[in-house]
Amino acid sequence: MQSEVSDLADEGTIDFSFNLHGHKHTFQASTLAERDNWVAVLKTKIEEAKELAKTVPETEAYKTAHSELTKPA
Repeated sequence: MQSEVSDLADEGTIDFSFNLHGHKHTFQASTLAERDNWVAVLKTKIEEAKELAKTVPETEAYKTAHSELTKPA
């Protein structure tokens, strides 16, 4: 498991984009500083999600849900 966001990039002076589920999402900030802040926060959140995703399969809630979903009909 990993974060589903990829290819986070700042583009031009105030644009930034990322890919999610095979679709590119592009955003435009009001200023360069605002764009840089968004990119920095998104980078942090993507890394946090990657770390969290590693631990999810170890939780009892995940194991229970997985067991229920994979039971033969």
